[in-house]
Amino acid sequence: MANTSEDMTPVDNGGDFRVVVFATADDPHQFRDLLVQQLSMHPTDAMILVHSTPGILPEHLDREQAEQLVAAIEKMGIAAEVISTSDIPDFTRAPQVHNVHLGDEGLSILGPSGQQSALISWNDVEMISVGQIPGELTRHYFFDNDVTFTASRRRYIAPDEVAGTATMVLWLLCDKCRQGFRIEKTHMNFSELGARMTASASANFHLFVQEIAARSTSAFLTPATHTFLGHGSLRHVQFSSDQDLERYTAFHLILRERLRQLEAN
Repeated sequence: MANTSEDMTPVDNGGDFRVVVFATADDPHQFRDLLVQQLSMHPTDAMILVHSTPGILPEHLDREQAEQLVAAIEKMGIAAEVISTSDIPDFTRAPQVHNVHLGDEGLSILGPSGQQSALISWNDVEMISVGQIPGELTRHYFFDNDVTFTASRRRYIAPDEVAGTATMVLWLLCDKCRQGFRIEKTHMNFSELGARMTASASANFHLFVQEIAARSTSAFLTPATHTFLGHGSLRHVQFSSDQDLERYTAFHLILRERLRQLEAN
């Protein structure tokens, strides 16, 4: 999988700092034990975190806790750093895009009435991140007649939670406006593909991402995006949640910025 972290309640001490881990551990069990000691975690939860690296750990820590954790991780030979929560890209208010125009000058984001609400120059597309996320959970409620006592009594049965069909999500991150745009396969109008549009939403989404990548020649494509475009194994594109994909995307943006800083020096 692109990121094997599962939904879990992260340690939250009300702190404003997070830890970014830039590599995988040679000995995952040693890393697990370190997290158990440093964060007072259950070993199972700690191993989930180990498998989510490299990446941004979800725990919110104060500066001292974060610095102690980074120091311990680096003693294992793994690059890590403390980062302020405010420096991590926040995608919660990102526009949900449903219709676009692929122009020579850039990508036009269209509103409900077809009017242009934003124009992204192709050169300003900094990152393209694609991943598959589970469909939304729906609850099915059941009642059963309890004929043992009275025909009028209905016995409540706990609802079944059924996950909807998985869907693909595309994140476009723009360099100049420092903004992300979210495009979901099942809520996207692909008419801009013209004669190439098919009856398959999956095929249309793939064609659409191909077109975006071909025009955004300076954009960085995440490993999961490369896998998706190359028709690679689906497990390398799957994420456990929308938030998981967002953390993955934010991590690669931070990683790209750190590599730029190294190149500048």
